[in-house]
Amino acid sequence: MFALSLPISPAYRTGMYANDPITWCSRERIARYREQADAFQEMAKSDERPLARDLLIRLAHEFDCLADGLQELP
Repeated sequence: MFALSLPISPAYRTGMYANDPITWCSRERIARYREQADAFQEMAKSDERPLARDLLIRLAHEFDCLADGLQELP
């Protein structure tokens, strides 16, 4: 007989759902997306490889777009 055993999430065990992105309000999500965009921009500034730098800049732009999109929602 085969029994499937799935690991139990630490968040489930400890009740720490506040750290789950699903529970963040729009304002928190916008702030986190902006922080991520800033972090990618900083990484891009310090990376010497052109492809990596371009991809990091693109990621920063995508996160800025996500934040902009959330701000436009009612």
